[in-house]
Amino acid sequence: MTTMPVPASHLPFAVTDLLERSRVTLESACQAADAAERHREACLGALRAAAALVAARTSPVLRGRPRSVWRALPEVAPELGEWAAFFAGASRQQTLADRGGWVTVRAADDLLRQSGMFLTIVSDLLGVPLCTPLPESTTPALAVSRHDGSGV
Repeated sequence: MTTMPVPASHLPFAVTDLLERSRVTLESACQAADAAERHREACLGALRAAAALVAARTSPVLRGRPRSVWRALPEVAPELGEWAAFFAGASRQQTLADRGGWVTVRAADDLLRQSGMFLTIVSDLLGVPLCTPLPESTTPALAVSRHDGSGV
C-alpha cells in the first residue's frame, strides 16, 4: 500500500460512509442489553473506523493477499500502533466469544468506551467531526453464557 495524505474535503464517500457506519454501530452497542452483543458491536465499530483511516491514506495494490486492517493501520498511522494491537486482541477475544465463550459486562463496556475514543481520534485525524455524538449512557447489559443461557 502507498500512503497518501487526503484533505478532509476530498475524502471518498466510502471513507465518510465507514465513519458514519462506525458511529451507528457504536450507538447500537450502547443500546445492546447483552454483553456479547455489545462487545461484538464495539469490535465492529472500531474495525470500521480503522478501515476508514486505512482507506483514506492508502491506494489499493492489486497484487498480494488481503490483510487485517489491524496490521495495515500501524503502517499508515504509526501513532495508532498501540490502538491496533489493542483492537487485534479484542478481535481475538470476540472470535472466542463467537465460538461459544462469554464476555463479561465489564469487558464489553470497557471495549465500547475504547471504541468510542478510537472513533473520535480517527475522525479528528481525517478532519471529519462527529456530527452526532455517542450517547452518554448505555443500556445496562447482562452477561449471558452462550451454552446454557444463564446469566453470569
